[in-house]
Amino acid sequence: MKKLSAGFVLLASGLLAVAAAAAPADSIVRYQMLYGGIPIADVEDRLVFSGDLSYRFSSHATAAGLAVLMGTEDIIRSSSGTIDAAGRSLMVDKFHQRQDAEQTSEVDRSDGMISINYKGGLSSVEFEPGQEIVDPLSLQYLFYVFPERAEEEVIEVLYTDGKRGDLHLYKRVPPM
Repeated sequence: MKKLSAGFVLLASGLLAVAAAAAPADSIVRYQMLYGGIPIADVEDRLVFSGDLSYRFSSHATAAGLAVLMGTEDIIRSSSGTIDAAGRSLMVDKFHQRQDAEQTSEVDRSDGMISINYKGGLSSVEFEPGQEIVDPLSLQYLFYVFPERAEEEVIEVLYTDGKRGDLHLYKRVPPM
């Protein structure tokens, strides 16, 4: 009986370790943006991961310092999607940004299209099955969520920001 319960404890702890490894930890990052050493915005980024490997990133930037005098509006961005089955990339479903105008990108994997809405103007971008798609938020945290990706020589992604969808290549820089 002791062997059976010890085996169950080991199996349960193993399953918990696998589950914990599958979904990255939630995170809140707060920082101040500077321009020429002068504060221009206070930013709070939130990363939230669900047990079903879906994610939601949000970012809220509020004008600070002299930027407040310019009447600059808050910049609010969000990104949602899932982590792929291999646990190596983020699969963006929707990106939204509100600044001077609404900007959205919605990914339809069944049609292989990204629908983009910028200032009420609609456009679309076609993509290949399996193409990795990122937006400003998911790109910012790609290497945080998947640190092993930093070891790849070149990462090719389709970048969309609610204005366009372009192929981007990111190359690893050797440590200094």
